[in-house]
Amino acid sequence: MLKRLSFVLFTLLFTVSILYACKIDNVLVKSPSMNKNIPTLIISPNNTKVKCNVIYLLHGYGGNEKSWITIHPKLKDVSDKYNIIFVCPNGQNNWYVDSPIDSNSKYETFIWQELVNYVDKNYKTIATKNSRAITGFSMGGYGALWISLKHPDIFGASGSTSGALDIIALTKYSVDLDASPNKDFNISSVLGNKKALWEKYFLYNFINNIETYKMAIIIDCGYDDSLVFNANKKFHQRLLKENIPHDYIVRPGHHDVAYWDNAISYHILF
Repeated sequence: MLKRLSFVLFTLLFTVSILYACKIDNVLVKSPSMNKNIPTLIISPNNTKVKCNVIYLLHGYGGNEKSWITIHPKLKDVSDKYNIIFVCPNGQNNWYVDSPIDSNSKYETFIWQELVNYVDKNYKTIATKNSRAITGFSMGGYGALWISLKHPDIFGASGSTSGALDIIALTKYSVDLDASPNKDFNISSVLGNKKALWEKYFLYNFINNIETYKMAIIIDCGYDDSLVFNANKKFHQRLLKENIPHDYIVRPGHHDVAYWDNAISYHILF
C-alpha cells in the first residue's frame, strides 16, 4: 500500500512538473527583408494564463541562437517563475545592423520588426514597448543597444554585458594582438572598409533617444575584460556628460561565459 501511494505521489508530482514546465521552441522565422529563415530559440512559460513580458537576448561573435540557454540554463526556471518569454535569434556574425553594402544582411530590420511581429503574433505577449526589452553579450551587447537606440518606440529597456561598444577600438585591439584570423571580427564584411562609414554606426550618434523616449539602460563589464572594458567606461562617461540616466556596473570578471552567466541575472532583474 505504501509503495503504491509513493508511486501515485511520484506520478502526480511528475505530471505537475510537466504541466508547469516551460516550453522551448526551436523555430525558423521568415525574414522577408533577407528572403531567408532565421533560426530562433524561444523560451516561454507553458502554463501561463496571463500575457508575458518579453526579453530578446542577443549572442556574441561566433555564437548562435543556443548560446544563451547554454550559458544560463536557468532561463527555463526564470521563464516559468516570472512569466517571461525569452527570444534568442541567430544573428550570425553580422552585428545586428542593416548592412550598407550587403542587401542580404538586414538583421536590424529582422529583429526590431519581423521577429517582434512574429513573437507578438504567435505567443501570448504584452505587445507594448514597456513590456519588451533587449540585451546581449559582446557583439550582442552592441547589437542590443544599436537596435534599441534606433527603435526606442519598440523597446522600453535595453542592456549590454561586456558589450563591444566601440567597433573601431575593437578592431585595433584585435590587430595589435593578432587575436583572430578575421582581425576585424567580420565588421568590414558588414560595413565595408571605409572608416567614415563605420563612424555612422557609433552608438554615440543615437544616445539622446534614451532620454527622449525614457528608455531604461543597463551596462556592465568586468574589470579584467581587456577587450572591451575601456569602451564600456567611455560609453558610460559619455552618458554622464549628456546627463542621461543609466545603470552602470563594473565588477571583477573577464570576457567569458562565467561573467555572462552571472551578469544576465542582473539584467533580467533590471
